[in-house]
Amino acid sequence: MRWLLLGCMLLAHAHAADDEYWGEANRGWFWYELPPPPPPEPAPAPESAPPVPDAEQEQQEQETLPAPPPELAAHRRLQQRIEDRRAIAIMDPSPANVRAYLQAQQEALERAATFADVWQRVVWTTPELDYQLRGRPTNAAALPGWDAARLQRRERAVRDLAADHGLFFFFGHDCLSCAQMANTLQEFARDHGFAVQAIALDGARHPAFPAAWPDNGFAARWGVRAVPALALANLTPQQERVLPLGHGPLAAAEIAERIEVLASIPVGARL
Repeated sequence: MRWLLLGCMLLAHAHAADDEYWGEANRGWFWYELPPPPPPEPAPAPESAPPVPDAEQEQQEQETLPAPPPELAAHRRLQQRIEDRRAIAIMDPSPANVRAYLQAQQEALERAATFADVWQRVVWTTPELDYQLRGRPTNAAALPGWDAARLQRRERAVRDLAADHGLFFFFGHDCLSCAQMANTLQEFARDHGFAVQAIALDGARHPAFPAAWPDNGFAARWGVRAVPALALANLTPQQERVLPLGHGPLAAAEIAERIEVLASIPVGARL
């Protein structure tokens, strides 16, 4: 049936072509004709002019805006006066011009000193604005106690992480920093209870880690681009992840700090 319908459609098309040809037989067998000209493109619609703002409406909007405080205008005038007198003194360093610039600058310094005095008084009398109550104190008498407490919290956090985390240590051949880092890492792991798995690149060897794994793509997989390199690995099967701690030689205190910060302190919460 589908072939029959297709044949009917072809016959109907042929008859239509024949009718068109015989209807124009008076034009001859051999003739050439230029193609009909394309239809003219419609003229683009004229762009509507932007509406002219109503003067009364604009005035009402300006009246509703809050007026800038006069202190802003006074501050801008002071800044401009200082810049102008400075430029004049540079181009014409006469005693009068230099004196005028120094007088304008002295006024600004006096205002800045008054601001600093008020700022300190406000901080002293407003506990929620005193940074010493939230971060590391600046008072020399309070620093030893704060630092000791901070170190205890860090040691406790690092030891807690050692329960289900381990360290991957990447080292290379003929790498002096790697040898130094291996000794430091061995002592750090013993003091904090961390398991360390060393990964040797280019057939490297070190007596501190005789059971090092050969690098079978670990370095490329975890983005190791230089040695020595250290990474923290979560050993829990439900939360497997490897967290890079850094490249280059690290001291024991630096290792502890990076483990605590990168693994347990949210961004912006460091004291």
